[in-house]
Amino acid sequence: MIDAFTDPMVGIWSDRVRSKWGRRHPFMYAAIIPFAFSYYYILQDPGNLSQTEHFVRLVFLMFILRLSMTFYEIPRGALAPELTKDYDQRTQISGIGMALGWIGGAGIDYIYRAYYLGESFLIKEAYAEMAFLGGLGIFISTVITTLGTHKHIPSLHKPPERKFEWKTFPANKTSALKFAFRMALKRVGLWLRTIRAPFLTATFAPIFIGSAVAWSDLKTNNLMSEWSWSMFWLVLFGASLAQIATNSSNDYFDHTSNADEINKVASPFNGGSRVIQVGLMTPGQVLLTALASITGTIAIGLHINKQISGEFFGNTPILWAGILGTFLALGYTGDPIRLGYKGLGEIAIALGFGPVMVMGAHYALTLPIHNNDLSSWNWVEALIASVPIGILVMLIVWINQFQDAPADAAVGKNTWVVRTAVKDGWMRLEKPLSLYKQFMIEAFIAVGVIGGISFFTDYGTVYAFIALLPIILVWKAFKMADEWMIKWNNPDADRQKVPYELLLVNVSTIGIHFLTGILLSVAYIL
Repeated sequence: MIDAFTDPMVGIWSDRVRSKWGRRHPFMYAAIIPFAFSYYYILQDPGNLSQTEHFVRLVFLMFILRLSMTFYEIPRGALAPELTKDYDQRTQISGIGMALGWIGGAGIDYIYRAYYLGESFLIKEAYAEMAFLGGLGIFISTVITTLGTHKHIPSLHKPPERKFEWKTFPANKTSALKFAFRMALKRVGLWLRTIRAPFLTATFAPIFIGSAVAWSDLKTNNLMSEWSWSMFWLVLFGASLAQIATNSSNDYFDHTSNADEINKVASPFNGGSRVIQVGLMTPGQVLLTALASITGTIAIGLHINKQISGEFFGNTPILWAGILGTFLALGYTGDPIRLGYKGLGEIAIALGFGPVMVMGAHYALTLPIHNNDLSSWNWVEALIASVPIGILVMLIVWINQFQDAPADAAVGKNTWVVRTAVKDGWMRLEKPLSLYKQFMIEAFIAVGVIGGISFFTDYGTVYAFIALLPIILVWKAFKMADEWMIKWNNPDADRQKVPYELLLVNVSTIGIHFLTGILLSVAYIL
């Protein structure tokens, strides 16, 4: 997020600077010391600080580190093409720079593991030595690069001299700051499109339910003072990264299988994010997004597991939920598992965004009750609460697959929609629509069961009946789906123009899922 704003700002700034040291080198010189020292201090033992103080310290140092990296890397990257006008030499300079960067990174990682950390990542003294070595390496390499290119400053390209003219003042022109801000917003928008941010409600709902059940259990056991907001936000953020990894990997592997390329009826709700297909991002960048997201999920999961068990890899439900969740996230469309291509994608979605997330959040947040003792964990309640939301999230994917079905079938992606559809010249979707309606009804039956069993068992909550209110939206969704089906089956219809009615069904299904999740969460809190 920091880079999204600072990279274009520094880039534009360095393009326009006029100084005796050129337009790139002032930034590079200015970045050397804060770059090295911020890296050094991040890995130092801060002493006895509170959790909040730790957080503030790390945020501040990371901001300085990322900002100094921007001040150095953006001008340095722009400097390479300016050193020569020869195409081959430019390529060599850029290639050597990238190669040295990768070699340096890999070399430092090897040295750290081989000579400092060994088999453990918990050696404080090692981090202090690593901090010094890394900071020194950054300082030496940046000084060598900056001084080594200093002699070329006189021959580098100079920006045109700008003269003040009264006739241009005040001019209705976009300032450098406004332009940089707009570029930053475009980057953020592109990133939000890549991760399909509006669909993160699929994660929020199960985490809210799991947290609400945990809240209820803590209240019942008179342990509300033990409620941890920091744990809640960690769980929510980690789960969101898991969904981002799922969305991004799905885009990448549907690209490699050609499913999204041949899909001619893509919309905001189907056909992926389309960032690869329209050239906004490369497949490698999308894959990197998926890998970075799942790495973040794993890191957060291990941190939570350590808080629960005292060890990163302690045997807890969180560890196994994390392993299962990672498998489902990357295996949904990823090689060689490809659950979505084998007719198991819907099960994976229902399981991952239902029981796995709800029960995982519940276990993490009820630690004061069970203290990592499974016999004291109220897992049955969490499982019951997860059933309707798991079915509903599956239906979001289900209805989104309708217009993808012809392309999915062409590349062998055997979703349930593809499997149950009738291939009669055109793909007829009456059976998948009927199943969509049946599953929707079953989801709300499950909600009613949560309320009903509260009258004669210790499970459920009578307030669950308020979560039946979205049924009003269900009836409208069914009606609009039927209208869309008529247009879809019309032999004279231009199916490359997405009928509006299905978009409304997509929106309604997402709304039903999220609203039901919120109301069910409220029910448990009450």
